[in-house]
Amino acid sequence: MQLTVKVDTKALSAALLKMGKSGVSILRKEMGTQMQAVASMAAQRHRYTTRSGTLDRSISHEVSKTGIRGTVFLDTGTAPYALYQHEGTGMYGARRAPFFIAPVRKKALYWGKRIWSKGHYVSGIKPDRFLYKAFKHQKQAIVKGLNKAYETLIKRAGFNG
Repeated sequence: MQLTVKVDTKALSAALLKMGKSGVSILRKEMGTQMQAVASMAAQRHRYTTRSGTLDRSISHEVSKTGIRGTVFLDTGTAPYALYQHEGTGMYGARRAPFFIAPVRKKALYWGKRIWSKGHYVSGIKPDRFLYKAFKHQKQAIVKGLNKAYETLIKRAGFNG
């Protein structure tokens, strides 16, 4: 699960070639700032209940070496269940059907106040697409910030267009 922002413009490419590493660092810095803002927004605005904070810490971002591509993603190494929380499971996920849980080592399942069951159907987890929502909420700020960085880059390269 990842969201990617990619830029492709001719004037920007020409300015980057002219400026070299300093131009790339301008783009990388701004793209990193914008991707961090999306990751922060996603960690703050979600519907799931935060217990240990592991899922919030699994929201990561990275920027390509050229600064042209920024990605916000769920690190499943940190929280293996992150994708299930984001996309949903059971009748809310890809299967579109509830699933049956049954005891493996014992004769019955037990929870609550003396509630026993030899097995039952679970509907699943409703999806909480917090990455998409955060990106949608930050979209205008991303465009504004990157436009400002591109204008700075093009001016420093000596282009007027």
